[in-house]
Amino acid sequence: LLPACQVRGLFIHGELDPLMCVEGAIETVKIIPHANLIIIPGMGHMFFNNELEQILAHHLLEHFGSIQQ
Repeated sequence: LLPACQVRGLFIHGELDPLMCVEGAIETVKIIPHANLIIIPGMGHMFFNNELEQILAHHLLEHFGSIQQ
């Protein structure tokens, strides 16, 4: 099913996520057409500080701003 996905996807993953390994995210993005992966250095499974929130906001705005209707 994933290779047939037609939606442009954005995957954001914490470099230090103890619950889901970065390698799994990398492999997932490889099989989904038009998917992008952003690995946030120093981020775990959750984010709780202003710096990480700003980094995430930047990437989300960039992603949604690039989607054409």
